[in-house]
Amino acid sequence: MVNKTKNENASVEERILKAAEEEFLNKGFDGATTEAIARNAGVTHAMLHYYFRTKKNLFEKILNAKVDMLIKVIFGTFKSSGLPFRERITEAVKSHFDFIRKNPELPRFIINEFNSGSRRGILLDKKIWEIIPKLGEELQKAIDEESAKGVANRIDAINIIMDAVSLNIFPFLVLPFLKNIGAPFAEYEKDFLDMRREESIKVITGRLFNR
Repeated sequence: MVNKTKNENASVEERILKAAEEEFLNKGFDGATTEAIARNAGVTHAMLHYYFRTKKNLFEKILNAKVDMLIKVIFGTFKSSGLPFRERITEAVKSHFDFIRKNPELPRFIINEFNSGSRRGILLDKKIWEIIPKLGEELQKAIDEESAKGVANRIDAINIIMDAVSLNIFPFLVLPFLKNIGAPFAEYEKDFLDMRREESIKVITGRLFNR
């Protein structure tokens, strides 16, 4: 009976979190309502309040989960033991692109929250900067080691990170616009995104390994 209750609670929490994620990503924090989240999760508003108390708590729960997942995706691939540096870079760029592909509304949501000037933007900035310095340090160390061997070009790691993020995010920002204006290749979204992922890899590896 106890296990059944725990499973039911977990199921309710998962439904609420899924509905909240969709609501926040589509409407932003200010546009999202707990009433809509409760309705889409199939629970009462009182039940949502019981599990998460406030909209702010829900937002921070989802934000933390997304950032933690991003950290796992990038660091998990880049720090894979046994892979040559070039393959680790390729896998890291690919994994980042695929993460955004699974969360296509996330870049626009993050930009809007950054620009909100609210405490949420400050929280988001803090979470992002928990990743960048550590990733930059790991990447710079690897670049310096490979450069000393004559394998890679000596490049500032932060530029590589910014290039990869820019290349990977932009297609997802521009794709809705292309669909709205009837751009012909927007009908072939999968092929378009596959092409852009390969282009990101080609540009980043080209900068690092053009010797």
